Amino acid sequence: MNLNIRKARPKDMDRVYEIEQESFPPEEAATKEKYIWRQEHYPELFLIAEDSGHICGCICMISMDASLINDDVFETDPIPDGKTCAVLTVMTEAAARRKGVAGLLLEAGIDAARSQGMDSIVLTCKEHLVHYYSRFGFEKVGVSASVHGGAVWYDMTQKL
Repeated sequence: MNLNIRKARPKDMDRVYEIEQESFPPEEAATKEKYIWRQEHYPELFLIAEDSGHICGCICMISMDASLINDDVFETDPIPDGKTCAVLTVMTEAAARRKGVAGLLLEAGIDAARSQGMDSIVLTCKEHLVHYYSRFGFEKVGVSASVHGGAVWYDMTQKL
């Protein structure tokens, strides 16, 4: 792989949405409009992974004032800005999975959150991914208040 991590651009949103549809069940997937909104409002926290110019993954984050994620962050209504960086998604296309792309995106996302002056970075994940995110310094808090898509999520956090 010839991987490059860069900030997302408006013209990337069609491809981001394609990867979203491939990566998540419909009840958990975001709309293309939500990705467009997030890229417009949080351009410094929306990163793309490219392999030789082909978009193969992304990490989408926003800043918020809450210490943990609740379902408000998945909408397009403005939320109070703060010093917590919320990871809304880390995803890769099927062909790029198990090749380290998500890990590189996570590391780049953590660096971006630090460079934006965030105090912490948080995410929610399913139980089978708790161990994976722990490898990047995230600590499990417990079952999340989020019921996004009707799933059980676990809060994970990391001080920056």
